[in-house]
Amino acid sequence: MKKRIQGVNNWENCINAGCYQYAIGFYTNEYIIVGDIIGKRCKANESDDTLLYILKEELETLGYEVKEVDVEYQLKKGEIKIYLQRDEHTGFYHFLRQDNGIWSHKYPGEMPTTKDSNGEEITNPESMIEPPFYGWCFCLKGAS
Repeated sequence: MKKRIQGVNNWENCINAGCYQYAIGFYTNEYIIVGDIIGKRCKANESDDTLLYILKEELETLGYEVKEVDVEYQLKKGEIKIYLQRDEHTGFYHFLRQDNGIWSHKYPGEMPTTKDSNGEEITNPESMIEPPFYGWCFCLKGAS
């Protein structure tokens, strides 16, 4: 397991990382997507069932306990919350909830940010979703 990097300002050495490894704290300077770590890469048009199954399998392989929760779920000590946003035609995207309640994300080649494409802080990733987008929120516990 790679070391979990805390905070949006601590990813200088992983500038090529994307939203997925940022959200799950997988410290690597290469772009990966769901399934890459366990050799089961998900395609943009993967079914929801397959995507969620592989995501959970991969997170459990990394040592996380995974449970699906509401965005409003109150975290307990040692837990982190991620959000998986989905569009069956263009793929999926990941967000990480910061300790202050604001959500952040990371594009490859850029530092993580708490701002959306309009420059507004992300207080709820579900409020960013318009059809055909939808998503799931997960609580992760256990990996460090």
